[in-house]
Amino acid sequence: MPHGGWIYTFKLLLAGEKKREQIKKESLALVKNRHFIYEDVTAFAIQQGLLENKPAYRKIREALKIGLPAFSDSRTVDTDTLVSRITNFSSLHAPFVDKQVVARFDSKMTQDPSYDLELDHSFSIRKLMEPLDRPLADQFLQEVIKDHELAGTASRSLLLNALPQ
Repeated sequence: MPHGGWIYTFKLLLAGEKKREQIKKESLALVKNRHFIYEDVTAFAIQQGLLENKPAYRKIREALKIGLPAFSDSRTVDTDTLVSRITNFSSLHAPFVDKQVVARFDSKMTQDPSYDLELDHSFSIRKLMEPLDRPLADQFLQEVIKDHELAGTASRSLLLNALPQ
């Protein structure tokens, strides 16, 4: 739960069972919407990187190919250890990305647990991206690039780990 800190945990502990379930349900809705926004922005940037000559979009697509070729000991550690290392970055990076999504996108989508992005037929990623302030959008896309560099490195590492030598 990227947005869940000690206040969230304390509130959850003090809540009765019925209220606790409501808090969990609302938190899950927020995480789901924010995650879908992040995925949609990423997919849009990759697609637009092929169609438009915008450096930030192109960099996201290219980030999957760059970064380390693989974790240096990919062949010598067990898969669970390797997956743990890879997911460690994601779990440490998630709160930062979560804050970026909340700061840059519509509060109805990112802070209202009654809103469901999957059911919003008027949702348009293009319309969501257009009003973004360019420096803020570029800063957000830089974080996406970091994630894609790790994803490229991680996928190569996992393949090296799984394939016979």
